[in-house]
Amino acid sequence: MKGQDLKHRIKGAQETVKITKAMQLVSASKMAKAEKKLARSGEFLSSMFEVVKKLGKVTSPLAANKEVKKTGYIVIAGDKGLCGDYNHRILEFAEKEVLSSPGSTVYAVGQFAREYFNKLNVRVNNKFLHLMHGAISEEVRDMAYAIADDFISGEEDEVYLVFTLIKGKSPSRQIPCKVKLFPLELPEQYTEDGFLEYKNDEDGILKQYIWAYIDFALCSAECAVNYKSMTAMMSATNNGEELVEGLNKQYNHVRQEKITNELIDAASGNPAAENR
Repeated sequence: MKGQDLKHRIKGAQETVKITKAMQLVSASKMAKAEKKLARSGEFLSSMFEVVKKLGKVTSPLAANKEVKKTGYIVIAGDKGLCGDYNHRILEFAEKEVLSSPGSTVYAVGQFAREYFNKLNVRVNNKFLHLMHGAISEEVRDMAYAIADDFISGEEDEVYLVFTLIKGKSPSRQIPCKVKLFPLELPEQYTEDGFLEYKNDEDGILKQYIWAYIDFALCSAECAVNYKSMTAMMSATNNGEELVEGLNKQYNHVRQEKITNELIDAASGNPAAENR
């Protein structure tokens, strides 16, 4: 390869490294924020869990078992690529679950979930597609309440939540998981007699519990995808820097070889050297 061609390749690789470095920093910043959101969401879920344990004997239709003919899956994937194997892992896991229940409906969260299951000819509900990044609390609440109403009305006989779980405090420990939302699998109660004065309040508290669970799942998924994006960009930056280093060595070798040939030609009295 000629020296001029190598210079163009080096410049192009350096520009790419600048872009991947910038994207790495952006992902790291987003991940730091996502980790804080996940911690707050975990506290909210834990608080709701304790409240539910004090309800006493639950009679809500949200916990009623039905003959299962229709199953809904809330599948949380990403909106964009450049995040390593994040989308591949969660969608491959979700596919096995969804296809094991013929006639399932996928409540897609994220563009990748919609596109993936559309190709599999699975019925997809797109109402909550945009909630993967930057969803506000009220939007998550509306989603939880809408799916709870679908279960009560018989639109679904059971509903599962499929998302990427961050295990422990390290975002590198990620596993795809499935949690049953409806019918509610309630924690063991402290007592048969709950604290509610009016039983009508039971549904509202259980819906808030589901709200907390979905919010936690979204925050965990957001943290996971930002970590994968950060590490993917870090890897791309390292590879780019290695490429630049290799091209520089190659360019210096070509340049040195050219200078050496010119010196040899000049010393040997080669007429071609005088014309250079």
